[in-house]
Amino acid sequence: MILTEKINVLKRIAVRGIFFLGLIFLFFIVLSFTTAPYHMYHWLGMSKSSWSERVDAIIILGGGGFPSESALMRNYYAVQAHDLFPTATIVLAMPDDQPTAKSDARKMIGHMCALGVDSSKIVQERIGHNTREQALNLAAGFANKNCLIITSPEHMRRAVLCFNAVGFDSVFAMPTFEHALMSSTRFSSDRLGGRQHFLIPEVADAQQLRYQFWNHSKYQIICYREYLALAYYAMKGWL
Repeated sequence: MILTEKINVLKRIAVRGIFFLGLIFLFFIVLSFTTAPYHMYHWLGMSKSSWSERVDAIIILGGGGFPSESALMRNYYAVQAHDLFPTATIVLAMPDDQPTAKSDARKMIGHMCALGVDSSKIVQERIGHNTREQALNLAAGFANKNCLIITSPEHMRRAVLCFNAVGFDSVFAMPTFEHALMSSTRFSSDRLGGRQHFLIPEVADAQQLRYQFWNHSKYQIICYREYLALAYYAMKGWL
């Protein structure tokens, strides 16, 4: 009798858990058909962004390995920033436990040099393994300078708050937003041939279904992960 009651309790908990997860999934799907995920993503990138006419240091916060989407995007924006502020020091803040010519950090530096950046302008912060540690390590040399941070849009708010928290007076931001394709991606199924069947939906003009839904699903995952990171940093007193 007692065992039966326990099983029934577990069943009720399981049913409620599945129902709750279903509601979360439904919310996720519905939100992906709206513009809300983009605005969430854009807010993380721009809410702490500002600009200055004078920049003393361009700080690139290392992302993934090289080559990777995040590293290439940060290098691209770093070169643009270097063109705007040619006298600024470029600081690559990226873990480099084995500083050889084949390390990811050295590859990033080599790529920037290939794009026209003077290697004498680039210095490394190779010890920091997260945003807080990188900010602490750079504070002694750059906290009193005008610093431009380059990092992914979702990471920008946390980065600026971290640098402010350790004493940086003037922190500006260049989030590495991607640019949308200007050309149309519509196509004609009749011209391309292939199977025609009533069970196969026609998506030639369904831009939202082909791209926006999936992009906004990705934005949600990115943003929810970053919200948790912001909450953790806040609880640690790092912001």
